[in-house]
Amino acid sequence: IWKRYGIGNAGGGRFLVGRDGKILAVNPDAAQVEAILGDWL
Repeated sequence: IWKRYGIGNAGGGRFLVGRDGKILAVNPDAAQVEAILGDWL
């Protein structure tokens, strides 16, 4: 999963995962999280 999303050599990463287990965003900032959650709510 790390290499797939371009963070293979990173110390970690943040993933926003939907209810169905699909990765919605990788290392999202606050604005991206708000936009994605706004679509879901």
